[in-house]
Amino acid sequence: MTLAMWGIVAGMALMFATSLYRYSQRAAGLQSANPSAIRPAEEGRRDRYGL
Repeated sequence: MTLAMWGIVAGMALMFATSLYRYSQRAAGLQSANPSAIRPAEEGRRDRYGL
């Protein structure tokens, strides 16, 4: 039973580490994105939906 519990803990740690890595990669990509390139798409949605 103890071995199974350690397996669950190890699996949860791997999932947490993977999600943290993916989040850090996404956050780094968003910081390097050009905000002026994103604006036209936002404006188009605002015009389309009347926001």
